[in-house]
Amino acid sequence: MAEKIDDVHLARQLLELMPDAFVLIDEDQRIVQVNPQAEAIFQDTAGNMLGQPLDVILPREVAGQHHRYVQRFLESSEQVKMLADRGVLFGRRKNGERFSFLGTIAKLQLPEGIRLAIIMREVTEYLQSEQRRKYLERASYCLSQSLSAVIQARDETELLQEICRIAVEIGGYLFAWIGFAREDAEKWVQPVASFGQGNDYLHNVFVSWAENDPSGRGPVGRAVRSGKPQFSRNTAQDRDFAFWRDQALQRGFHSVAAFPLTIGTQVLGTLTFYNQDDSFDREEVQLLTTLADNLSFGVQALRTQKERDEKASLLQQNTDLLRERIKELNLLYTISRLKNREDLSVPERLTQIAAAMPQAWQYPDIAQARIVIQGYGEFQTPGFVQSSLSLTHPVFFNDQTMGSVEVVYTQTPPNNSRQVFLPEEEKTIESVAFHVGDIIRYVQMITEQQKLSRALEQTADTVVITDRDGVIEYINPSFEAKTGYSREEAVGNKPNLLKSDEHPPEFYHTMWETILNGDVYRDTVINRAKDGSLYYEYKTITPLYDQAGNLTHFLATGKDLTEQLQTESRLQYLLTHDPVTGLMNHKEFLRKLNSIIAESSSQDRPLAIAALGVDNFKAVNDLLGRSVSRTPTCP
Repeated sequence: MAEKIDDVHLARQLLELMPDAFVLIDEDQRIVQVNPQAEAIFQDTAGNMLGQPLDVILPREVAGQHHRYVQRFLESSEQVKMLADRGVLFGRRKNGERFSFLGTIAKLQLPEGIRLAIIMREVTEYLQSEQRRKYLERASYCLSQSLSAVIQARDETELLQEICRIAVEIGGYLFAWIGFAREDAEKWVQPVASFGQGNDYLHNVFVSWAENDPSGRGPVGRAVRSGKPQFSRNTAQDRDFAFWRDQALQRGFHSVAAFPLTIGTQVLGTLTFYNQDDSFDREEVQLLTTLADNLSFGVQALRTQKERDEKASLLQQNTDLLRERIKELNLLYTISRLKNREDLSVPERLTQIAAAMPQAWQYPDIAQARIVIQGYGEFQTPGFVQSSLSLTHPVFFNDQTMGSVEVVYTQTPPNNSRQVFLPEEEKTIESVAFHVGDIIRYVQMITEQQKLSRALEQTADTVVITDRDGVIEYINPSFEAKTGYSREEAVGNKPNLLKSDEHPPEFYHTMWETILNGDVYRDTVINRAKDGSLYYEYKTITPLYDQAGNLTHFLATGKDLTEQLQTESRLQYLLTHDPVTGLMNHKEFLRKLNSIIAESSSQDRPLAIAALGVDNFKAVNDLLGRSVSRTPTCP
């Protein structure tokens, strides 16, 4: 006969095992049940959440909307509804942090009444990754279109205006403008092209590049003076941007990036972008710097063509050079994409890089490539052969040569009068070598981080990481096993949940004073576990710093000394007492007797000593055992 399945028990097991968060609410929208995944996503315990209104797990500004939505669903005839009809939703963790999720809501008819089951899947990291990917794709496409505009341009004014349009319509920036630095008494920056929302912005502001003038302290003025990209990443708080703050914030300009346009060693002006947030990270800055460089080159080419028709051949050479830079960009974009492909091994990445390299050279039809890396092997295109027409660059790792990248022509290029390898191609192969080394460094860094993570998880010592204020952000399994506190119970709290009251306040004051001064603290600490038992730890607390040298976290490790201290106490006891009778041994007796005699003599008090012998004690002990010898035989 088939065994009857306990439906309730099975349902509970399924809730425990399901990968998504599960929240059950009643008709009053109060939480009546959550699974462990819900506790994890909200960083709170079931005990704290049960009985609370649904609002406690929602951002305050959208709680009312969610409440009305759930009430309409409750009153409708629908049984199951995807929450995707409202787009991506937001939840709130216990610490107030917002996160994004997708989910489903369903009605359940239970004996106690109607209940609403909400199944949630967090998508915060996915959305952030997608947003960043779109940013880079957009910037890359913007750069590609800008390069095409530079190549096809015949008029400088039209080119500058087209670049601004591409930056806004394709690049997604709110506003872009180009200004040329004028060498006059005011040292002002004259707008020559602009595009985007708030086009009247330039009519209401004045920008100079004079160092001692408030109108020259912004990113545009600094970029003209320094010849380097300059930023105002938060216009609302940047003191150097105060001169333009009101006009910028009225138009939603919260971040600004200015890139110099240079001809030779002279800074011609700037290409400036405005955005609603600070998206100017390292990769995007590199792409925009290349865009500005290409625009500078295009302006220079157009001016050269306009001024000297006889340099038409030079202009064609420059145009060819731009095309080579497009190929270089495609190669570097391919390498950048492969760097983040965690699904590919290092050999697979190197194989694809080698295959993409020939297309970046001026004669791709006869070009072949090879990458040689110590410890990984040799990766080459199918037609690679040794050739005297070779361009090679070493690959460095930790200042040591670990291999090389090489491009060869398998036959003499068709135009012998031209240089076989262009100077720009020498820079390209140098860049490829750097990125190959960077991929090796990146993979090894990830590997080391994984090793460190496993070490922290598997070490027998307790490990705790807190922020600067002592709030716990991480504990390892040894901490959970030793203290009895789970990760959910400990994270978000402070280590004083282990306080045993065995130390005076001065003890903890000294501890904090030491670590806040940047010194490592070491001492034996008496802690109290969750079950109330005391244990001894040799605690080491190490301050941690960020790259700017700011104290940000503390790493605390603890070695359990409880058993060691108990052993030492037992050994001390055996040195002074008889293990059979529990009485003081001969040595301890004489020590105490001498002490008492000395005390009695100094106080002039009489002292008497009585000796009691036990006949046949050894025989009793040998025949009947030590348990009998411990039993009193007389009152």
